[in-house]
Amino acid sequence: MNNDEFITEGLKHYPEAMRAVIYFEDSVLEIIQKSLQRILSERPSNDYWKCQEKPVKERSRSASDPYMGCTAKGKMNTSDSAVLECGIWWVRSGCLVYAGFRSGPEWARQELQPRKGSIIRTEEGASVYFAMDLKTAKEIEPKLKQVITELLSVAKR
Repeated sequence: MNNDEFITEGLKHYPEAMRAVIYFEDSVLEIIQKSLQRILSERPSNDYWKCQEKPVKERSRSASDPYMGCTAKGKMNTSDSAVLECGIWWVRSGCLVYAGFRSGPEWARQELQPRKGSIIRTEEGASVYFAMDLKTAKEIEPKLKQVITELLSVAKR
């Protein structure tokens, strides 16, 4: 298919394709947000990091680094503010469920190492994220719980 044929076909199908993408993104973001709220509500009241605001949904608009997720502002028991970020990130090998601190003390964004072999450590910008491969929709919440639990357990100081 040449460029003219591609655009001609796109003119016919663009609204339908956009509706499908928006529905997919909204559905995935809803799963992530509700999962994060459930996971955080199950954590002990004396946890190292406490959420202070309802998680906010966000998505990238970059085809080169696509992700969907939520951020949640909170405080560590050291009184440091820190923003927890989690979601789904598409990489060359497939997609990952991930969690990390987008902001907060430098050690929490750069020095953490997972202890569980199934969880990988990846760096993006000035932050470290814990991640696991994701294959199905049913894996989102349990794997999100695993990476968040691991992140918060190694972040204890």
